[in-house]
Amino acid sequence: MKNNKTVILILFFLTSFFGWLIETVGTFIVEGEIVDRGILFLPFCPIYGICVTFIFIVLKAPGMGYLSYLDNKYFLEGNKIKIITLHISYGVLFGLICGVGEYFTGLFIDLFGIDKLWSYESYQDNINGYVRLTYVFLFGLFGFLYMKYVYSKIYQSLIHKNLKIYKLINIVLTIFVLLDIIYQVSKI
Repeated sequence: MKNNKTVILILFFLTSFFGWLIETVGTFIVEGEIVDRGILFLPFCPIYGICVTFIFIVLKAPGMGYLSYLDNKYFLEGNKIKIITLHISYGVLFGLICGVGEYFTGLFIDLFGIDKLWSYESYQDNINGYVRLTYVFLFGLFGFLYMKYVYSKIYQSLIHKNLKIYKLINIVLTIFVLLDIIYQVSKI
């Protein structure tokens, strides 16, 4: 299956927004106040979009690429243990990729003196304060569910549409995000 760049970019922006929303709501639930957890002025956490886009390009979504290839290639048809194993392996890979992304994002933020957005130093299951292993597990679990039941459905529904309006939306959002990044970098 050939990737559609327009749809993938729309889903990048959508996932970045969902990530920002999850961070904002989650922080509100835990801390009782609204805190913008992103580094951009716009309501986007690009780390979510970057990780999910990378995962989709490399692994596709469950049922679209990696899992369906392994399902057809190496195992007995219809074996429930096989399906569970494939789903678990996808979730593990998803969590590990997101954990690596979170680690290097935290490191990047520290190296460039950007305000620290998170620290897991007080948790026993942290890696240098940048990643918490519990969250890597949760990234894998929720990432699998997101890719299987949300991302892939949106991708499949958009892939067959006239994409002119989506191309225009991508251009506008890309310009706004680039301007936002330039603005944020100029403040450092």
